[in-house]
Amino acid sequence: MFEIAALSVCLGLKMAVQKTEAIVIRSYPLSDSSKILTFYTKEFGKVRAVAKGAKNTKSKFRGNVELLNHGLLVFFEKPNRDLQNVNEFDLINCFDQLKQDFDQTTYACYCSELVDAIESEGGANPDVFDLLICALKTLPYAKDIPLFARMFELCLLNETGYMPLFSHCIACSQPLTDVPARFSDR
Repeated sequence: MFEIAALSVCLGLKMAVQKTEAIVIRSYPLSDSSKILTFYTKEFGKVRAVAKGAKNTKSKFRGNVELLNHGLLVFFEKPNRDLQNVNEFDLINCFDQLKQDFDQTTYACYCSELVDAIESEGGANPDVFDLLICALKTLPYAKDIPLFARMFELCLLNETGYMPLFSHCIACSQPLTDVPARFSDR
């Protein structure tokens, strides 16, 4: 059964219907009625898709496919296509409390932009997805928002394998115990 489904997808005979949790991390207009959206999903990583008619007043997407919204995404996946087609996006959390504060919204957008910049399409990383969800849920309770953002940056670097070493110098292998550490461009 799997071989037949895979063969039909490869031949372009059928688009695979995928269903996954997703966060809208980027949105821009395509036409008067449609949007191009970038989702970060738990199972597929970054997915770019078209939500046809999303800007229409009677659209099933209206209000659901807004920046930073978390929902259940159903899309038609065609492997050789850059843009997929969104079929449904059922809202799980719109983070209303976060969006009522300008500073919190700004930093939440910053976190989503970091994920968009550091992650490539098609590379699933469930830990990064969970980190972004956690950040969006806890940001309204942060006492120091810039510090919260620095912690998010460090966690994101760690989850994606880009975390710098703080235990020893990578140039000379000396432990960094007595000397203050600094970064070098060497």
